[in-house]
Amino acid sequence: MKTARISIFLWSLMLAKLAFAQAPAGYYDAATGLQGEQLKAALNDIIDGHTSYPIPIPVVAPMCGIF
Repeated sequence: MKTARISIFLWSLMLAKLAFAQAPAGYYDAATGLQGEQLKAALNDIIDGHTSYPIPIPVVAPMCGIF
């Protein structure tokens, strides 16, 4: 029971942080006012070269009730 409470608390903290997350100032300036293919290209340029941080399945799966 104590483990469940801790898990719920940690998930609540994570969701609260995500709910108030904002892109840095000026992040989307290159895409402002664009449409169609120009918008698509600008957004691609913004996210090109990003770093991906995968979440290991053994960490997420028990919390999601998969195992």
